[in-house]
Amino acid sequence: IYCLSCSGEHSWCPSCAVKAHQHHPFHNLQLWNGKFYQSTTLWDHRYIIHLGHEGDTIYDTQLGLSNLVIVHSTGVYSHYVSWCQCPGADKDRHLHLLKVRLFPASITHPQSAFTFDVLDHFLIDALKCKTLAMSFYQ
Repeated sequence: IYCLSCSGEHSWCPSCAVKAHQHHPFHNLQLWNGKFYQSTTLWDHRYIIHLGHEGDTIYDTQLGLSNLVIVHSTGVYSHYVSWCQCPGADKDRHLHLLKVRLFPASITHPQSAFTFDVLDHFLIDALKCKTLAMSFYQ
């Protein structure tokens, strides 16, 4: 796997690429298919964003694993998300997202979120250029 977003020439096997991108879930990756590099995602390689525990692995992930669509300035990504189920942890998933700077599209049952980075870019574009949200997305 080759990362278009990392500086330098980095190629990894799929499991090493997932480890190398633990804190970079919005990088653009390509996989050599034997003839050419084709786009791939961390989703394709079972990357999990762990919410709570400061991003460390949560070992009992089956209880709180779900899919989340995240809009970032580099694209739209699908990720597996592991929600902290520990006693005393926030039961409100939107609060988990806000703590890691993801703005949930819904507070009742978030299935998509926006990074604050893309929201900042949209705000600047909307204020300076009067760009509509749909035009910004396209």
